[in-house]
Formats: sequence, structure tokens, C-alpha cells
Amino acid sequence: MSGIEIAGLAIGVVPIVVEILKSYSTTKQRLQTFSRHVDVVRDILLRFQVAAANFNNDCRLLLQAVVAHPGDVAEMIDDPTHKHWQEQEMDIEKGLRNLLHEDYDLCQNLITHLRDILRETQHRLIKLEKGFENHHERARKIWHAFNTMRKENEYIRQLEALDKWNKLLSKLRKQRCKIQKRRNVSTACIYRKAVPRSYQQIRVAAQHLGESLHDSWSCTNASHSGHQAKLSLDAKSGHDVQLDIVVACQSNLGTPHARPSSDLPIWLQIRSITAVTTSKGTPSSPLTLVHTIRKKGEDQAPQTITESIRTASTSKKRVHFGDENDDEKRARTPRLNTTTFTSAQSFVMLDLKTTRSVCCHVSKVRSLMSACQDGCVGYLEVLKTVPTTRFMFYDASKLAKKAAESKTTGQEAIPVKVLIQNLRILQQITLAHKLAEAVLQYHSTSWLPQSFTLEDVAYFKNTTQSKTSDISDDLNSLHLSNRFPVQGSIDVEEKQGTPVLKHTYGIRNLTLAKLGVALLEICAQKEITGPGLDHTPHEIIEARKLLDERHHSIMTLGSRYLEIVRKCIHCDFSCSDDLNDEALQSAVYTEVVCALHEMKTRWEKIFGI
Repeated sequence: MSGIEIAGLAIGVVPIVVEILKSYSTTKQRLQTFSRHVDVVRDILLRFQVAAANFNNDCRLLLQAVVAHPGDVAEMIDDPTHKHWQEQEMDIEKGLRNLLHEDYDLCQNLITHLRDILRETQHRLIKLEKGFENHHERARKIWHAFNTMRKENEYIRQLEALDKWNKLLSKLRKQRCKIQKRRNVSTACIYRKAVPRSYQQIRVAAQHLGESLHDSWSCTNASHSGHQAKLSLDAKSGHDVQLDIVVACQSNLGTPHARPSSDLPIWLQIRSITAVTTSKGTPSSPLTLVHTIRKKGEDQAPQTITESIRTASTSKKRVHFGDENDDEKRARTPRLNTTTFTSAQSFVMLDLKTTRSVCCHVSKVRSLMSACQDGCVGYLEVLKTVPTTRFMFYDASKLAKKAAESKTTGQEAIPVKVLIQNLRILQQITLAHKLAEAVLQYHSTSWLPQSFTLEDVAYFKNTTQSKTSDISDDLNSLHLSNRFPVQGSIDVEEKQGTPVLKHTYGIRNLTLAKLGVALLEICAQKEITGPGLDHTPHEIIEARKLLDERHHSIMTLGSRYLEIVRKCIHCDFSCSDDLNDEALQSAVYTEVVCALHEMKTRWEKIFGI
């Protein structure tokens, strides 16, 4: 028994694989030498090369599944004497045992049989090289040995045996790799990033602010038929939360005093103050809280829009309000007496709910340049939260005049779907990343409909500028909208039953499926629609068909992007299908938000940004 056989029995399959790789290489060289003398050898050589390639490919795939650095595999297959064979021999054996489990011995027997066939082939070739008397005698013997017409041709028999055992080895390898892949789907083996705490803070703050505006906003201006809040997607949260909002007043064209929306929008900053409740659930005294707020305001006068109140239990929100059709001069006089406005007056103690018209009060305070020097125009309080949250409203024009001037220019909200056909690759990925973040930050709130589309996401276009604005600037003004009902009640979104969507159409999570459709529309740069004659989710079905067919229109951003889309549409994250579940949130954050951010970063490097 040779040394290599002893090593094979003592250690495992690695030495046998190395010997087979060497044997294939040596045998091909001998056959190439014979083919120079007799043409009949060429057919045998070609079939032998195919057999060698099949074995090499299966070995390559096996090693890629077990080697720590798959990049080394190609060098190891090409060079059987490579140092990694010896350095990593024990690790490779361990990996193969873990991969093959009970089939390890069977695999070892298969490759041992392949080695024996190759040894026999080499022995015949070596014997054939010896004893040639002259060139004519050599050609005659080689032709006779490799004549493929002879049924008893030993080389043909050995090639057929190699093909047979190579196929069996390949089948075994495919089965074990498939089993291993399924085993790795377990969530215990999937490492995902935790969703940033800021996402939850932004979602809670946005929902409370939306509810507060719905419940407390009032307007006695006869020319206003309703209001619509527009919430910027670019929320920020460190120790404090910052949200930008513009509130647009809708004109009641049926009133005699209605006039076009030419007034400058009103831009307000909102900061949230959290009040710790006293014992027995009694809220702390408003007077005490107001004194605390006032003292903070005096000690820490806001100089810019980004300054915050630094307390452990304080968060901040920036909110922009735009009044497109302000006509408060014709409205009834609110309970607040405007004649009492003085340069020293502050409204930190004013609950905006006590005013007859929040809209008119805010407009009046802003129009009086001498009033409210600290910028505060009042507060709204969310009593149902524990602890109580109070939103302080500030006139932003008193805090940052330059920024206020830029915000008061004419702006028009345009659905982002109008923009997608003009986007370049980096801009497409940027928009996709912003949408994915928005889903995690605003899902299950009144700002983001469950069945949202790109029609629900808009950007601001400056109507006062003649030249075309930069698309990158447009993407920085993306926002969601939330309409104020006339009677102040929150409209409950009509939702199609989840069981129907899941069992009839296979939609596990409608919000994620709609995100997938939106991402695919960004990639294809066109809207994906269906007949729209019933409640069937035709756009989701059409998106699935495009993914399955690998249509050329969706291939521009690459296969990795399409895999992200597929996971969203099918909610294929190997966990729950409820977005309120932390496991699914973590999966979406890791496999969608972070993946898109990585793609964006790579493209920025390509463009030198």
C-alpha cells in the first residue's frame, strides 16, 4: 500500500482528491502527446478533458462550501501542490464532515473509486509508451489501442466509468448542499442588525403629532375648507427628534371672500416637552411646567432652527406650517384678545386648544412683528401618553430669518412618480433608500397608508424660479401628507382584509409588498399598473411577473437590487409578517435599508462623491 493510500485511510478524502487532480493533469498530458502521432486519440482526449472538468467543478463547489476563504479555491484546484492543501487540510476535512454528515463515507468511497480508475488508466498509458521499435510501430500500436470502433476498447470503458461516477458524485454534492442551505435558513443562524432606536422615536413622535393636530387644530376662517399637513421624510433623532411639517390651507372657492393662495406660508418650529406625572397619576401643574419651560427659554434662547432643549426627558421636533390661503382678517375674532400683544409677551402658557381658531391665532401672531419675541405662539398637549407630551409651537421667522425667507417662497407639491423617469442610477438608489427608511419610520401611522404608492410621496417644486431645479434638491424635499377632516375626526384607512390578501393572493404584508412595487417602479422608471376594475392587487401581481420573467426593463440596477425587491414583495425574511414585530423590522432594516445604503455608498465612490 502506497503512502498516499495510508494517508487517505488515516485522514480522509483530501489526499485522495489531490491525487485525482494530479492524475487528471498527468493523463491529459500523455494523451496530448499520443494525439500528435494518431488522430484517433483526439476523441479520447476530448472526452477525458470533459471528465476532468466535471470532477474539478464538483470539487470547486464542495470546497467553496467549507473553505474559510473561498477565493483560495480556484488556486487550489488549478495547482494540486498548492500550500493551502496542507495548511488547511484538517479544516477542510472538518468542514466536509459537517456538510456531508452520514454521507461522508459514501463520498470517500466514490472518490476512491474514481482514483482507482485513473490509476488503471495511467498504468496502461505508461505501458503503451514503452517498447516502441520505430515510428511506424509506435503509430500502429497507438492507433490499435485507441481505435474507438473496437467494442473492447479499454480506454472507452474507463471513460464511461469516469462519467458514471462523476455524475453520482455531482448528484450527492447537490443534495447535501441543498440540505445544508435549508438548514441555514433557521433564524438562529441569521445575523441581523438591530433597528436604530431613533426609528421608533420618530414613529411615535410623528404619530402623536399627527393625532394632536387632528384633535386640536381649529380654524374659523370661512375661506378655509380644510387643512393638509406635509411631513418631511428627512427626520432626525439623536437625543431629540426633529420633524419638519408644512400645513397647507385648502381654499373654499364657494365663499365670497375666497382669494388665490398668494400669501406667504407660515413656518413654525415645534418642540416636544415630556412632563413627568405626579403620584396617583395626577398630571404635574401646568403652571409649574410652564415656568420650567419659560426658564429654559430664557436661559437658552434659540438662535437657529437646529437648537434643542437639553434635558434627559426632552425631545424636539421642527415643524413647518404653510398657509396657502390665509384670510383670517375676515374671520371672527378669536377668544385671545390681539390688542394685548406686546413686545414682552410670550405664549408659553397658552394652550392652543383654548383659542377659537388655532390657524387664525398663529397667523395673527406671526403678522405682528413686535409680538412674541421669544418665538413661542402656544402649545398643544397629548394627555393620553404617559408621561404627558407637550408640543411647543415657535415662530421660526423669529429664530432664523434667512431660513424663514427661503421657506416662504412659493412651493408646489408634486408626486414623486413624475420624477422617476428622469432619475439617474445614483438618484434611483437614493430614492429607494429614502422610501425603505420611511416605511420603517412611519408604518402603522396616519402618515403612511398601508397600501401606499409613489402617488402618496411628493416633493416640493419652487414655482417662483424659471430654471429647472436640481433633482438632488427635489429628493431632499420628499414628504408624506395627512389631510385634516373638516369635523376634526381621523379618517380610518379602508384596509382590505389581511386574510384575503394572504390566502387569496399570497401577500403576507401589504406595506412591504407596496414598497417592493415602488422600488421596482423606480428601477423600471415607469408606473406598474393593472386593470384596476376590482380590488385585486394587480400591480403586485404584475411586479411578480416582471421579476419571474427577468424583463429587460428592470435589469438596470442589477440582480442584488432585484433580490431586495423580491424579498419585499414576498415578505421573504424568514420571520413574522407583522411590521410591528421587532424580528421583521430588524430583517427589513438589515436586508433592505442597509443593503440599499451599501449600494448607494458604492455608487458614490464610483462617481467620486
